[in-house]
Amino acid sequence: MNGDATSANGWWTRATSAICSNRTSEPRRGPPSSTGEQGWKLASRTFVTNPRNGCGIRLISLLSGAMRSITEFLKSLPGVAPRKAYSVVLEGDLLSKELKRDLHPRSDSLFDLVTVVGPDAAAAILQAYKGGMLPMQKGKSPSSAPDAEAYVHDAEPLREEIGERRRRKDCVDDVSLVRESDFHDHHLMNRIFFKNAGPGPGTLTLAGIPVHKDIRSFASNSGKTTGYESTFTWTGSDGIARSSGSGLPSEAFNRRNDAERNWGLPE
Repeated sequence: MNGDATSANGWWTRATSAICSNRTSEPRRGPPSSTGEQGWKLASRTFVTNPRNGCGIRLISLLSGAMRSITEFLKSLPGVAPRKAYSVVLEGDLLSKELKRDLHPRSDSLFDLVTVVGPDAAAAILQAYKGGMLPMQKGKSPSSAPDAEAYVHDAEPLREEIGERRRRKDCVDDVSLVRESDFHDHHLMNRIFFKNAGPGPGTLTLAGIPVHKDIRSFASNSGKTTGYESTFTWTGSDGIARSSGSGLPSEAFNRRNDAERNWGLPE
């Protein structure tokens, strides 16, 4: 699979971008939408809804904004052979060990295999391009690359994104780094609560705000498996009650969990 493929197959290969910067409603509680896919953006992270169970999966994390994938950056270098150059950058010795640390996974999702390039690594790749060290398409030679130059020169926003990514990673162990804006990301909140309050329901004071985690379970029709819904609730610094959560699992819509259809099932 290409390292910049966001998915191999399935319903989550495309995400729409409806904006929901302040999600104040409860997690989605209805049956799956007939439209098949629903997406929304929260704090620069793109989500897509599973049409089978209405649950959202984060595809793209914080680094999806200004930062480019390796392939996108290589394609901004006129005449370069991007696939061959991709292998040289990732697998060769074009970049030092220190510079390779400026190559970052785009998100913490197992389904997102994209690698994005930071400003220092990008500058080294651009210099290698100018020096004729990257594989080129037949008959092509290095030339002016204004788009790549602009990306390298606009380094400060990229460094800020990398710093924010680092903060979000570190806040799981050090809750003093958590910000109120993080509460909307239930994936991150689950990691924080699991590490600092255990796997079950609980309460943590984060960014000076008490945040409550509740869990509901839904048994399968056979009773052999269980799906879970996790919900986080808090009163924001603006006094408005808010929540985020995983949404209902597929088990929530089966016969066992429907009062009108739950007859005749094994105990």
